[in-house]
Amino acid sequence: MAYTVPYGTPRVRPAVVTAAVALLGLAVVGQVVGAGLTMSIAGTMRDAYLEAYQGSEMGADQMATIMNVSTIASAIISLVVATAMAALAILDAKGKQPARIVTWVLGGLYSCCMTFSLTGNLIGSAFMPKSTGGSEPDPTEVTRIVNDALPSWYPSVSMALSVIGLLSVLSAVILLALPAANAYFRKPAQAWEPPVPLGG
Repeated sequence: MAYTVPYGTPRVRPAVVTAAVALLGLAVVGQVVGAGLTMSIAGTMRDAYLEAYQGSEMGADQMATIMNVSTIASAIISLVVATAMAALAILDAKGKQPARIVTWVLGGLYSCCMTFSLTGNLIGSAFMPKSTGGSEPDPTEVTRIVNDALPSWYPSVSMALSVIGLLSVLSAVILLALPAANAYFRKPAQAWEPPVPLGG
């Protein structure tokens, strides 16, 4: 009887897909490095908040603990995002259409979040609320104390990693949406093979 079999010729990965996978890999490296840098300043951030909120109603220890937990949580989230990106890069490289769709969705969300984050960092303290009085420190003064405590290179490196991550993921999403990538993500067609004649 006649039956079908997959084509024996392996699919050739288009250059746009290879480039997208490489860009996702770059974003993964950036996320891991960023998580490491965030963890490295956790103690510094805690000490800065202890100083900034000394004598406040909320309590310096409480604010320092909140900031410490927030810093560690941020590093963990970065590692989770890096793991997800790495998995998507591997599956995209293999031409898995569901991974391509998930990359579009998560990549779009990631790009939006990073854009808002970078915008907030660029605006800085321009729209920061002022102190309402009492024992609570002025937010501008808190920012100054924290910035003075951080290594001088940290803001620039952190900003650079964020920009590289944003551009890498956004470019990867665009490349995976190009028509040149469509055929690679289609399910391989099957070829008809004539029946083998019975010997006799």
